[in-house]
Amino acid sequence: MAWSYDYTPYDRPPEWQWHEKALLRPTVLVQLEGSTPAPETFVALVDSGCDHVLAPEWVARLAGADPDPNREVSIQIAGAPRRVRFGDLTLKLCSPATGIGDAASAIVHEWRTQVGFFLDWSDPPYSVILGQCGFFDQFTVVMSRLAQRLTVEPAEFHDEHYPPGPAEGTPDLRPTFVP
Repeated sequence: MAWSYDYTPYDRPPEWQWHEKALLRPTVLVQLEGSTPAPETFVALVDSGCDHVLAPEWVARLAGADPDPNREVSIQIAGAPRRVRFGDLTLKLCSPATGIGDAASAIVHEWRTQVGFFLDWSDPPYSVILGQCGFFDQFTVVMSRLAQRLTVEPAEFHDEHYPPGPAEGTPDLRPTFVP
């Protein structure tokens, strides 16, 4: 498995007309499943600066997720503290050939992870944010602004091509990729 996704272009705001380069974001399509699968695919921002997988509360309802009130924390995101509650869900990364609305026919890789749902932010700029814990710890991810592409490989890809692994004496907490 090596899936490459084109970056998603965005229109520049009028006040940015002096800026020559296109606004681009690394995005993929995902599906979420709690007690029931969400009926749609979601555009997800791949964000190496985010610690968690995050989504608004309305996504939790669609996916049949029940965020745990005992797993509530406040995180700093988009310039403000936001309360999130975590629940355990199945995430499904859709192949690059999948279009929005193609959920039934999507080729996917799936895994279980914790997803934090915003309690006080109903309209973040993305339906899902894929962060370090829950996405980057499941795959080797290469983002290239120059190529305007994002590539997702199995977790083992990095160590197979760029040894060594963790420093001596550091526990190896990396998951084993199962296709």
